[in-house]
Amino acid sequence: MARKKILLLGCTGSIGASTLDIIRNNPDLFEVAGLSAHTQGDELLALAKEFGTDNIALTGIEQLRDERFRLYGQKGLTELIQKSDADIVVNGIAGAGGLLPSIEAVSSGRTLALANKETIVMAGELILDLAKKKGCRILPV
Repeated sequence: MARKKILLLGCTGSIGASTLDIIRNNPDLFEVAGLSAHTQGDELLALAKEFGTDNIALTGIEQLRDERFRLYGQKGLTELIQKSDADIVVNGIAGAGGLLPSIEAVSSGRTLALANKETIVMAGELILDLAKKKGCRILPV
């Protein structure tokens, strides 16, 4: 059975840490396809090195202030999701900032493992209808 490729949004938060522990403990089942963090750039780079991915985005900056990051801000996060070869997008982004990445993940036809309740509160009907239309699943985390 092929390993599932995981794109983890919000990798430095509690959901991210838990998800990475699962991946670490099950390397035969999962691999990291990409990571995003909001402001913890050094931690993001360390995790990217540990899990062997160059697909990273630092979302808490809108202008490129750090040459270590090719993708940054909301635009970079959108590009990360669009260009990913992930099977599953885990959305561990806190608050309203998680809505657009949820929509982007479902629009791309990927399974969305959703730990962002604001997506459902703000746009539950929209995201569920989109998932049905795209034939993808939304899994609560």
